[in-house]
Amino acid sequence: MIKQTLYLIALVIILAVVGSLGVAIFQNLKKLPSAATSTPAYPSGGITASPADAVNDIAVANPLPNALVQSPLTVSGSAVGNWYFEASFPVTITDGDGLILGQTPARALGDWMTTSSVLFTATLTFSQPRTPNGFLILKNDDPSGDPARSRSIEIPVRF
Repeated sequence: MIKQTLYLIALVIILAVVGSLGVAIFQNLKKLPSAATSTPAYPSGGITASPADAVNDIAVANPLPNALVQSPLTVSGSAVGNWYFEASFPVTITDGDGLILGQTPARALGDWMTTSSVLFTATLTFSQPRTPNGFLILKNDDPSGDPARSRSIEIPVRF
């Protein structure tokens, strides 16, 4: 009888400790920023966004701003689900004069019908630039054509 009581007391103590740890972990997780609202992994470093809050909807892991790029260029990162339509959105590279050198769709690597961030990748083949610098332009794919829903970012690159 005493053994059973001691086992019961030990079980209650263990459950209390595990429960306290679980609550502490949950509280710390709530303090972490979400991917959709956090500051992107790169500094502003010349990135322009339209509208200004569009940069919070997308994070480009490759290439970083002012990176030296060549064709073919792998573009990767994550974007919130509303950037995609039919699991893709357009990626364009231009030279410093605005001449389009290449275009391709970025493809979602997961379920794009979400409000969460979804990984993407694109392989962009482009022609020889006339200028030493240019821009990688990522635009949300908005079939509505409503300018109020248009989002884009421009990342400066070097050739």
